[in-house]
Amino acid sequence: MSVRQLRVVGVTGLLAALCFLVGFLVDPTPPVAGAPASQVLAHASASAADRTAAFMFALSGALLIPFAAGVRAWFADISNAPRWWGSVLLAAAIATGTLLIAASTLFFTLASHPVQNSELATLLSDLINYAFIFVGFGSLLVVFALTALMLATGGPLALLGRIGVPVTLLQVVFLVTALFTSGPLVAGGVVTIVCFSAAGLFVTLTAIAMLWFARLMALASH
Repeated sequence: MSVRQLRVVGVTGLLAALCFLVGFLVDPTPPVAGAPASQVLAHASASAADRTAAFMFALSGALLIPFAAGVRAWFADISNAPRWWGSVLLAAAIATGTLLIAASTLFFTLASHPVQNSELATLLSDLINYAFIFVGFGSLLVVFALTALMLATGGPLALLGRIGVPVTLLQVVFLVTALFTSGPLVAGGVVTIVCFSAAGLFVTLTAIAMLWFARLMALASH
């Protein structure tokens, strides 16, 4: 993989993480799963940022796919790990990106056409929360496959792979929050946000590592 290609893939990963961060910062406190209808209706009528947040989340999911494709090609060049691990990474990224775009579509729709019926509003709000949480099935495989590739490659990447181990476990916790509608593990609550943000941080660190390797390759060629 050329220096230029490494840089493009690394920047793509950083953009994916940045879009997700912007989406979260724009609307950090949407109603959690099981929130009362009054809260859902109040948020839908008072927040003008939901459409922007939904668009940024969807863009993040779209950018994740070419990033994973580039990472897969990179590890095929530098690692002796089984090639099918990279295929799992790419397939998981496609699933994650697709689910994130689908969840964002629901989010965007509710923000564009806020409903007045309390039961319908609650149903749609919970549907959005669970759609985002089920993105965790894909993110779990992304982080797991990426961690396995890094550990198998060795060197500096193995150190980054060790970070991926607890991040993988956090994706399991992320999925478990789907089973709760109250308490600290409530779906869409703080624990959900922290766990999924950990996956975003791991993607960011991977992108930075690619840019660092690209710099080393550029220096070595001179």
